Amino acid sequence: MALSMSVDRPVGVLAPRVPSLVVLPVRPVNVLRIAIAHDCELVAEGVRAMLAGHHGGLTFTIDAYDPGAQMADVVLFDPTARLRASEEMARLAAITGRVVAFSWSVDPRAVDAAFRDGASGYLYKGLRSVDLAASLLAIHTGTQVRCFGDARPPSVHNASVIEERGLTPREVQVLGMIAQGLTNAEIADVLFLTVNTVKTYIRSAYGKARVNRRPLAVLWAIEHGLA
Repeated sequence: MALSMSVDRPVGVLAPRVPSLVVLPVRPVNVLRIAIAHDCELVAEGVRAMLAGHHGGLTFTIDAYDPGAQMADVVLFDPTARLRASEEMARLAAITGRVVAFSWSVDPRAVDAAFRDGASGYLYKGLRSVDLAASLLAIHTGTQVRCFGDARPPSVHNASVIEERGLTPREVQVLGMIAQGLTNAEIADVLFLTVNTVKTYIRSAYGKARVNRRPLAVLWAIEHGLA
């Protein structure tokens, strides 16, 4: 008796297993995702508020997270607020889309260092919302941007005075923020430090700048291009 078998499923032959299709969510092309790396909630919420709504037809979404866990179009990172910032900037540049130094400091030395470490842009934290949005858009499209708004980098002469007085980059940064009207608590929030640590930097900076009161510190910082 002849053995009959199905032509579409032979005996003893397993049908090939078809892998399930994984459908990834598609993000709209007019949405630019910005990540705030290793910064305080005050900065993240401030950027979120500044970029709320649409700018030039683009919608910004803001995440505060460790960029090692996921990707973003542009990552904002303050190199003046972290220890071993050079290594961290280089690490972020290697694993993310574009890394932007986002800082209160406009010292040319800090700016040059950020670009050496792989930054695609350098933006001042005191920018207006329209300038911040335009800068992020330009950086996302491949333009190298340095945008300081109304902030004035120290002149060569003033930079020399700062160096002669022995002010550290952190002390210069704190003096600049004092000149911009930030309180000790606000400076602590922005720099992710304790208020007592900020007070220590202030005392040290006052001594080197040879001032003993906040109004005099503000005047000294303005005269030396720190605000």
